[in-house]
Amino acid sequence: MPLIPNRSPSGRKRALSDARNPNPNNYLSPGGNNYVPMNYYNSPQFVPMPMSPGQGGYPLPSAYPYPMGWPSPQFYPAELVPNPANFVDPRVTQIHVLLSPPTPGAGHHILYDVRYKPDKVYIESHGHPSQMSEDIAEQPATNPPVQKMRLICRDLPWKISVSNSKGVTLQNVLNSVYEEVQNPLTEGEWWIAADDERDRCMDAYKANCTEEAGFKRDLKDGVKRVDWLAKKTMLVSITRTPYDESFIKTRIPDPKAQGETWVLVMGEAQ
Repeated sequence: MPLIPNRSPSGRKRALSDARNPNPNNYLSPGGNNYVPMNYYNSPQFVPMPMSPGQGGYPLPSAYPYPMGWPSPQFYPAELVPNPANFVDPRVTQIHVLLSPPTPGAGHHILYDVRYKPDKVYIESHGHPSQMSEDIAEQPATNPPVQKMRLICRDLPWKISVSNSKGVTLQNVLNSVYEEVQNPLTEGEWWIAADDERDRCMDAYKANCTEEAGFKRDLKDGVKRVDWLAKKTMLVSITRTPYDESFIKTRIPDPKAQGETWVLVMGEAQ
């Protein structure tokens, strides 16, 4: 039976989960291991650095014109070479560019409101949207492809599982997000939420059931998880940055499962 709530009783103020702010002190730990092997550079093509005179054990010409009073060159183990800020480690799984954080006015980015079925998704390219083709929708969501992904969101208390034995695609991700947020909210989930969360959810529920919302939904269908998002129904990006690490560890205790977990970022429609 669908949940069609009213605003009473209200006495329980306990938050539904840690989704709102599981760790108020999210920051990059200064002890993090942000290092990569030697000889990796920002360019995608490897360009070896020229060796300074005296390095590598090669004899110098007898008429070498410069004094050799230089300090001895310092060599570091591979794990101690500092990581440049914009370095992309080829050993780390990367998210598809359409799902990466957008750059305003530049590049390509997906436009998707999770209230709607993902059969018509648009791509914004330099400010101009166009419908995403089937060929693009079937591209792998990550590089290299993975068979399983787990999505968590700071605005939702539920985990979203995505799987494909042949490799998770962009369409798989969009379908899984849509299907998850279309699940009805249970009575237990409703009453364990804080009052302000229920109020916000109730307002979104009513707004999403109006003709202006642009899709068929009846008040009799009850509250759905998508209403929990309130106005933040636009998929912004999927990330796994150092900033996300503490949030992932809080929500996903299993270290093995943490490696499959990404953070779904939602935002309001512009």
